[in-house]
Formats: sequence, C-alpha cells, structure tokens
Amino acid sequence: MIKKILSIIVILMFGLVWVIPSAAINLPSKSTLVSDHQKNTADKTKLNIDDEDEDEDEDEDEDEDETVTGSVYNDDEDDDEDESVTGSVYKDDDDEEDDEDEDEIDEQTLRNVTDAVYGKAAEQPKDVIALLKGKNISMDDILKALVKITENKETANMTDDDLELYADTMYDNIETQKESFNDLYNSLQKLSDLYDKVGELERAIEVQKQAIKSNFQDLKAYKKLGEDLDKKGEKGIRTFVNGEMVNYDVKPLIQEGRTLVPIRAIAESLKSQVEWNAEEKTITLKKDNMEIKLVIGEEIAYINNNSVKLDVPAEIIDGRTLIPVRFISEAYGSTVNWEPVSQTVVIY
Repeated sequence: MIKKILSIIVILMFGLVWVIPSAAINLPSKSTLVSDHQKNTADKTKLNIDDEDEDEDEDEDEDEDETVTGSVYNDDEDDDEDESVTGSVYKDDDDEEDDEDEDEIDEQTLRNVTDAVYGKAAEQPKDVIALLKGKNISMDDILKALVKITENKETANMTDDDLELYADTMYDNIETQKESFNDLYNSLQKLSDLYDKVGELERAIEVQKQAIKSNFQDLKAYKKLGEDLDKKGEKGIRTFVNGEMVNYDVKPLIQEGRTLVPIRAIAESLKSQVEWNAEEKTITLKKDNMEIKLVIGEEIAYINNNSVKLDVPAEIIDGRTLIPVRFISEAYGSTVNWEPVSQTVVIY
C-alpha cells in the first residue's frame, strides 16, 4: 500500500516537471510585453492621428463651405452693384415719364385745338387763340396741341409759315401775358420745340435761353439748348451763371478732367473784381470780404491767405489767363453742376 502511494507521488512529480517548462515557454517575455505595449500605444496614437486628420478634413470642408459662403456674399455685393445700375436706369425712366407728363394733353382738348386751327386756317392766329381761350383751354394746352399738330401738318395743308405765325403769336402772349401760363418754364420749352419743328432755329435757341432763365437749376434745359447750338455750329464748352450764358473771347478747355475758363468773363459773371500782377504772375480776385490769389502754373492758391491745393493750376493760353472754374465758383459758395451732353458748366 505504501509502495502504491509512493509510486503515485513520483508520477505526479514527473508530471509537474513537464507542465511547468511548457507553461514557461508560453509566457510572454518582458521584451515582448514592452513591444506589445509600444505597439498598442502606437496603434492608439495612429488612431488619434487618424481621428485628428478626419477632424482636420472636416474643418477644411467647413472652411471651404465658409469660402463658398463668402463668395455668395460677394455675389450679393455684385447684386447691389446691379441694383445700383438698375437704379440709374430707373432714374432715366423717371425723366422720360416726366417728359411724357409734360407733353400730356387730353384727347378732347387736342381735338378742339386741332379743329379750330384746321377749320379757321384763313383767320389770324390771334383770333383762333382768343376763341380757344374763350372755351377755357389754357395757353399751356394750346401750345402742347400746336406742337402735336406740327407732326401732322401735311394732312391739313398747313405750311411751316402758317405754324410759325402761331408760334409768334404764342411768343407775344408769353411776353405780354406771362400770368396766363400755368407753367411758364415748360411752356417756353414747348414754344422752343415748336420753332424747332418749323425750322426757326434762331428763335428756338432764343426761347430756350428764356426757359433756362426761368428755371436755371434743371439740367435738361441745357441739354436741349446744347443740341440746338450744335445744329447752329456753335460747339464747345459752355458756362451759365444763374441762367445767363457767359461769353468768352477764348474757348474754355478741359485739362486733367477740370474745366479752365478765361478769368475776366467768369469773374464779371460772379461779380468779382480782378487784379493782374504781370511781374509776379499772380491773379487776385476780390469779392465782399474774400480775396482769392492764384499764381500762374502753381497748384497752390490762397483764400484770405490760407493755402488751398488745386487740381490744375491757372494758365495763360493765347494771351488769356484761364482758371479752374469749379474752384473759383465754389470758393464763392456757388453750386457747380456739369451737363455732359451739351458740355455745359452750370453755376448758381
């Protein structure tokens, strides 16, 4: 019995001898553990880097989206510019609508004037106009109707001479009975149109100048006058001060975008005295308590001894001294506008 027990113990001991080395072989070494730890750390690091890359990609995508949004905003600015252009066009449309309103006359009034003019062609224009006034047709509407009649004068066998008589009669009425016109400014422009249509350019210009005097701030009137002066052959830059045309012995010119005009004519129009110092080549203008001094060729002027930078200097051309008209006019507190079609400087 004791032998059997000893045999079992011996067998068990030999089994442990084989199991322990085998288990030792399967245990990871320290270096292996370290390597595995490093690998795991690297994997985690790689995972973090990949996550960061994905985050950066997402951030870049968001940045790109923001860039696109910025682009859209710029498009909005472009739209604003387009609206600005549209606004400009809209203004022009307003001007055209205003012109249409000025020309508007109801059909019945136009028929009454037409019938009277055509039906009483043998009568004196003043009698026909008196008859129309007796029917409570305003002088303004009579003029509007006469302008429209000139467009169909052939249908009534009326000549330019016939219609010129009507124009002269209306002119006499304006001269003697201004109060009978509700809108003198527009009536004068209509009368100028009437003279234009019957070929009386000189009278058209004369009447248009009177229209400007009655409303010298409306630039459209200068445009119409400029067109007539161009037809007459009087081209070039024009200047008006408070509705009066300034006449120069030397033509004004544009230099570096600024208009230069002969000094004496513009000074007289602005009620200013002029002094010329030939030795110093200086021009001095005096009005009320203001003194303006310019030196030929220099871009510095002096207003009551205070220096002012000029865009262009005063110059001597063909023996005449020319000065920048905007500077002088604004120095005296005047408003200066530019009508580009007729090339007119408008001062008031």
